[in-house]
Amino acid sequence: MSRIVTCAPLLLLSLLVLSCQREQVLSPEDLRDGGAALQRLARNRQLEISEAPIWSGCQGSPTIITLRRIPGYTSAGFSITYDLAICEDGTVTYRGDGCVRVKGMQSAKIDPAEVQKLVQAFFDIDYFGLTDYRWGGTDASGAYTSLTIGERHKYVADYGDVAPQKLKQLENMIDKVAGSDRWINIDAAGVREKVRKGWNIHSPEAAALLFRAAQAGDVDTVRAFIQEGADVNARVDIRDVALCRPPRRVTDSESILDYVNRYIPPSPRKIEITRLLLSAGAVSRYPAD
Repeated sequence: MSRIVTCAPLLLLSLLVLSCQREQVLSPEDLRDGGAALQRLARNRQLEISEAPIWSGCQGSPTIITLRRIPGYTSAGFSITYDLAICEDGTVTYRGDGCVRVKGMQSAKIDPAEVQKLVQAFFDIDYFGLTDYRWGGTDASGAYTSLTIGERHKYVADYGDVAPQKLKQLENMIDKVAGSDRWINIDAAGVREKVRKGWNIHSPEAAALLFRAAQAGDVDTVRAFIQEGADVNARVDIRDVALCRPPRRVTDSESILDYVNRYIPPSPRKIEITRLLLSAGAVSRYPAD
C-alpha cells in the first residue's frame, strides 16, 4: 500500500502546517495529486486540533477511533454537532453542542471486544485506501472519521452524501458501538431511567424526543416510549425540533405518525415503527406506504 509521511523531505514545505507526530496514510488517489494531498493533510491536522479535548481520554491508547458529525443546515436537527472518541480499552468520550440532549463532555465504558470488532470493520472496507468524499454544497451534512493504530493514522471526510455506502455503514456502526444516542437524543434505557425518576412521559419534551426516535428509525426507543405510556398522538412542530427551540404543546401540527408516513423512506425499520405506533392507537391523516 502506498503511504506518505508528513515529515519526509519531499514534503518539507508542509511542515509549516503539519507536525511529524504520526504517519499520515494517503490513498492512491491522493498520491496522484500532491497539492491536494497537502491540503487534505492540513485540513486533517486542523480537525485533529479541534478534537484534542475528546482525544484526552485516550492518552496512551495505541488504538483510537473518532467520529465527528456536522448535519447540514437544511436537514432536521441541523444544529446537532458532536464528536466521539473510542479508546482501545473501551473508554468513550463524547462532546456535544447545539441541538443535542446532553451538551458538553461525557464519558462511558463499553466492552473492549466491541472496539476490536469495530477496528476490524475499518479493515474490512480498506479504510486506509479510502480518500475524502466532498460535495461543494454549503448546506451538506458531514461526517469525519479517523483511525489511529500505533503510528498509523488516517482521516476520511464524508461531506455531502457522496461517499460509498460502506463508509456510511461504518459511521453508523461507530455511533451504535459508542451508544451515542444516550447523549444526542435518548435511548430506550434513558427513557425508562427518566420515567423512574419522575419524568412526565406526556410532556412536550417527551413528545419531541419520541419524534426524534421515530425520525431516526430507533425501534427500541420508540417501543420504550410506548411501554412507558407516551402519547403517540402528540402533535410536534418539526420546526421547533429542527431549530432546537424549547418543546411546546401544539395542536395545529402533524402527529408523529403523520411525519413517519410522509417523510421517512420505506425500510424495515419504518414498517416496524409504524406498526408499533398503530398498535398503540396512533392515527395519521396520510396513508402508510
